[in-house]
Amino acid sequence: MKPRKQPLIGLCPIGKFVFSHEDAMRMKHGIFEKFDQWKIEYVNLDNIIPDGMVRDQKHVEPVVRYFQDQRIDALFIPHCNFGTEGAAAMIAKQCAVPTLLWTPRDEADLYAAISSVLLEAASSYGGPSFIPDITIRHPDNNNAVLLWHTDAPLSLRHPDSYVKVDLPWILRGLPTGLVHFKLKDGPLTICRFAGDGDDGYRLGCGEGRTVDWPYTQEFCTWLEVDDWPVWERQLIHGPYIHHCSCCYEHSADVLEEAMRFIPHLKFERFGKS
Repeated sequence: MKPRKQPLIGLCPIGKFVFSHEDAMRMKHGIFEKFDQWKIEYVNLDNIIPDGMVRDQKHVEPVVRYFQDQRIDALFIPHCNFGTEGAAAMIAKQCAVPTLLWTPRDEADLYAAISSVLLEAASSYGGPSFIPDITIRHPDNNNAVLLWHTDAPLSLRHPDSYVKVDLPWILRGLPTGLVHFKLKDGPLTICRFAGDGDDGYRLGCGEGRTVDWPYTQEFCTWLEVDDWPVWERQLIHGPYIHHCSCCYEHSADVLEEAMRFIPHLKFERFGKS
């Protein structure tokens, strides 16, 4: 077999069935156009799985077999409308080649990590941060909102809460393995780093505390703030996404002061203050 002049990339777009199919396909074709423009050697999945996009763990076996048959040198996995993370991890592990998991536009995965690092430092590393979704308003309290879903360590469990390992609430097709428990009570700071190089960067931050609440699923708590409708407008109109970083301490003042010394980074306080 002749040596290649450049590495052969296995281009493995991934999407999620709960989001827009049209947007995912538009993003996928845009990535293909860039690869062609840059004259990158690659193979794709158009003749292997429907739409050439991984959306289910049943796609793992044919995708891995095809990439191994093609003898790819590296794997590029772009999220085209979020992603099917479990399948992506299996494909990367079984292909066993250098892998780049990439999020077009934001992924915001990186931004959540930056938010958490800043927040834990501001709280003097008094405890771990966690990354929830900001979701729906409290059924009885118009200034409280549900923090739910994504990720939290067991050290933040409410002392009266049991721990359950069960199916995820929204993605029932995934294997059992998600941890469900209530979060403990206390003061909370929310932090979210967002933006881009063209319009500048922003750090949104606000404080509140947990309140009595009906337990839902996965890990969660209810956050009460000074004026949730104001928060809601700031979150919707700003460059933020529904994921945020949280820490059990009031640290917004520390972050606001620190932002004075970081150029091109604007601080935004959520709420009335």
